[in-house]
Amino acid sequence: MKFKFKVQPYQTNAVDSVVDCFAGQPNNTAHHNTYTIDPGNAPMPLQFTGFKNADLHLSDSQLKVNIREVQQRQNLPLSEALISSAKCRVNLDVEMETGTGKTYCYIKTIFELNKLYGWNKFIIVVPSIAIREGVYKSLEITADHFTESFGKKVRFFIYNSKQLHQIESFSSDASINVMIINIQAFNATGDVNESTIRRIQIRETIKAHLDKEKSLFAQGIKVLSLFFIDEVAKYRDYSQTDEKGEYARIFEEEYDQLKAEYLGELTSAHKPYQHYLERDMPDKVHEGYFSIDKNKRLVNPESKLVKDEETGTKTAISDDTDAYDLILKNKERLLSFAEPVRFIFSHSALREGWDNPNVFVICMLKHSDNTISRRQEVGRGLRLSVNQNGDRMDHPATVHDINVLTVVASESYKEFVTNLQKEISNSLSARPGKADEEYFTGKIIQTESGPLEINPVMAKQIYKYLLKNDYTDDADKIAPAYHTAKADGTLVPPPPELAPQAEQIYKLIDSVFSDSQLPQVEDDRKPKANPLNNNFGKKEFKALWNQINHKAIYRVEFDSAELVRNCIRTLDNELRVSPLYYTIHAGTQKEQITDQQLKSCESFKLEETAIERQKVSIHSMVKYDLLGKLAGIESTKIECARKFFEEINERVERDKVKYDVITDFGKLMEIVTRITT
Repeated sequence: MKFKFKVQPYQTNAVDSVVDCFAGQPNNTAHHNTYTIDPGNAPMPLQFTGFKNADLHLSDSQLKVNIREVQQRQNLPLSEALISSAKCRVNLDVEMETGTGKTYCYIKTIFELNKLYGWNKFIIVVPSIAIREGVYKSLEITADHFTESFGKKVRFFIYNSKQLHQIESFSSDASINVMIINIQAFNATGDVNESTIRRIQIRETIKAHLDKEKSLFAQGIKVLSLFFIDEVAKYRDYSQTDEKGEYARIFEEEYDQLKAEYLGELTSAHKPYQHYLERDMPDKVHEGYFSIDKNKRLVNPESKLVKDEETGTKTAISDDTDAYDLILKNKERLLSFAEPVRFIFSHSALREGWDNPNVFVICMLKHSDNTISRRQEVGRGLRLSVNQNGDRMDHPATVHDINVLTVVASESYKEFVTNLQKEISNSLSARPGKADEEYFTGKIIQTESGPLEINPVMAKQIYKYLLKNDYTDDADKIAPAYHTAKADGTLVPPPPELAPQAEQIYKLIDSVFSDSQLPQVEDDRKPKANPLNNNFGKKEFKALWNQINHKAIYRVEFDSAELVRNCIRTLDNELRVSPLYYTIHAGTQKEQITDQQLKSCESFKLEETAIERQKVSIHSMVKYDLLGKLAGIESTKIECARKFFEEINERVERDKVKYDVITDFGKLMEIVTRITT
């Protein structure tokens, strides 16, 4: 029996409702949007082309207009704003009653979106395996029906991690392609990436800790590192025989490896530290500080949202006292070299009450959200450290060299620094924002003869000084010109009456809250220009260039069968899978910063960008795309050419063959044509 399908008006209306949300989107069917599949490190002539959906060209305002028009004709509540997520610009929630043909409708919607806008890649995520099989069956039995209406068929498949060639076909085919995947498999892909990121964070935290520990051990300073996690089970898993969670296992693996590397690099000058590092096993150097239930098990703390009176935002704060007791009671013991624990895992809500001065590294093993303040998290490490005698490391000559906090964030450097500075800036927003006469009047400044109150006359002189030199804007806020001139040392001197108090007046001006400077935090990974130096114009260089700048074309004939055999043999013997590399950005907060710098995101300085190698087991579950690798490695082409010319040189030496370099391209083409003929 073969099912027959009819075109139902209400189903057509449902499809039109979705399609009309994108009214105005250009159709790019004639000009396919392409990309190179798995290009590797660099492009090369042999490339595999993939096809992708064209970007959404509609503005947010146009999208909202379209959506509201659809809602209005269905008598639905009108959306006030677009709903978006981290990786999706707009989310549409389409609801239909059970039994009305939802699957039929979204299959037809796929065809209509392809017809009107040229989109041809679709992923259907389903909640269960049973529904997954049902969707696959629906695509099968409606294939002929939709071919009659649209003149084309859909290529569809069920995602299977053991049949990744289907993903390549999905990417490289320009027709309509549909991948069906259940939510568990969909999330598993993200979990792999999440686990890798967390491992990198833990490794970088250990590296930062060991670097700091090595430099401060001789001064008697115990270095502590703090991991913030949002789920106790990631550290202590009572379903495992050893009760170790994922993060605890990763930590011990990475610590054991890095410990061996650091011990191998230590010299005789670091003997005491070497003994300290060798003394404790990986499972002894970390501990969890969490709430404890009646069964003496670590549990997630109970937390509540507390409103910050200054900023008006709500943050999650734990109200469990037992976890704080653990931290505070062990405070002195943790600072002793005799105590092996130097890495602490704690819940992200346990912020208030943690006051250990020797936290030098903080790692955020959690997703960033609006309920956890970065400022409060970082504050756990903003304490003056102490040595084994309990002395504060606050000597003016070394205080800023010793007491430096490293933060390994779960977001990009740019996002973390920008958001942190916004939070700090928001907490300071109650400070005066206008440099007008009212602000300066009555302020007390210190002079050689004692305190001096600024009277209305002096206040007016300061105000006019700022106004005359364009150091304030029309709203009496501090202008960029003031900050630039102050940084460059080119401030216009104040009038003679104010000159004796100039430095004190500048401090008053600096204390005015300002948002006049708004430069963006730059991404240091952007390519840098490589300007030509002075040697380029010298005649010696031009002579050298004319000598080496010759073109040559070689025509090579291959025995295809032999080439295949040689390729297989070479791949078997010499193929090396490139390791995973990741980029680490390191920045430091400046020693002296103003509220203006906080507001303008200038209080941090990006000092170092390093590329590290991800060392993973050869027994990886990640499939290796050999063809994609070969298609994208520029070095393959270069290595091929190098070996080719080496072989030519060997034959020249062996067979005493002579050859000439042809600089006349026309003559060269005549020779090539003659040889070919």
